Amino acid sequence: MEKEKDKKTVPNVVFGTSLNALPQCTIPDHGTIPQILVDTCIYLEQHIHTEGLFRKSGSVIRLKALKAKVDQGVNCINMAPPCDVAGLVKCFFRELPEPVLPTELHEAFIKSQQLQNNEKIYTTILLSCLLPEKNANTLHYFLSFLKNVSLRSKDNKMDSKNLAVVFAPNFFHSGDGGDKVTALTEKRLQLQAAAVHTLIDSFQEIGHVPDIVLEKIPAMLGVDVGSSSSSLDNIEDGDGPLTEGCKRRRRRSVGDIVSGALSKLKANRTPSGTPQPDTSGMVESGKAGCFSPRVSRKEIVRKSLRLRFGLGKIRDTVSYNTNYICIASHIRRISQGSI
Repeated sequence: MEKEKDKKTVPNVVFGTSLNALPQCTIPDHGTIPQILVDTCIYLEQHIHTEGLFRKSGSVIRLKALKAKVDQGVNCINMAPPCDVAGLVKCFFRELPEPVLPTELHEAFIKSQQLQNNEKIYTTILLSCLLPEKNANTLHYFLSFLKNVSLRSKDNKMDSKNLAVVFAPNFFHSGDGGDKVTALTEKRLQLQAAAVHTLIDSFQEIGHVPDIVLEKIPAMLGVDVGSSSSSLDNIEDGDGPLTEGCKRRRRRSVGDIVSGALSKLKANRTPSGTPQPDTSGMVESGKAGCFSPRVSRKEIVRKSLRLRFGLGKIRDTVSYNTNYICIASHIRRISQGSI
């Protein structure tokens, strides 16, 4: 029994632990990031010119020993070869309980890569707005690092496309070798890599609602922004480009505006004959019949993308009123660039 208790109370287990439960550190312009990811990226930054970084595998035996030491809280990263530390990063993403790119968004990310180039980038950025905050912060930080790696591709031979091929299986938790490789699965892997490629090249915009959507939100929802927009006004009054910190605050302010209007939309749903449980203050999580209080600020983007890619299914027993359909259609036209 004592041994079992010791195992359960080990505080430094990293691999296989969710992003929310990992030790964090705050990085300017990125937010809170898992400490292990920061430590490995700082170390690898010193070896960024290493040829085949992330592509070439280190020793399997050394990697296993390195993982065990990290889980025991041993400070050993700086003493390991770069290829082993690079392998450690891939294991970190691969062994997360849930992929850093949530499963419910996989199909949308894949479909978005089949659009024309400008629309592909725009839609991928919109999808990134649906990521949980920890996932968005983690990706923003790590993809900025990968972008720096790609800028040294003349030496390390790892441009953003090559890096995307390496990390797509780790971000999507796909291609583990258990499934037979067919033309269909190969095509799927290629589209996943294309999605990661787009995210690397557009890492600055991850989680940022595009300006054109921000401008349209109050009018679309038919709400009086009032005091909710004061923070937006304060942020945007200054001259020059917005800093990362300002963008993060603006994103939260927009979430407040949207959240305040969602209750109006949900009140307009026509229920079926069967009484439904009270879900006020909660919104659809992207899975039929599921609700989550954490995604309400992202629902305006979710509605647009759900309409575009069929994320989730609308039950036949629920009808949406004309206002909702008009709003969804309006957002779709924005995402298509026709407004």
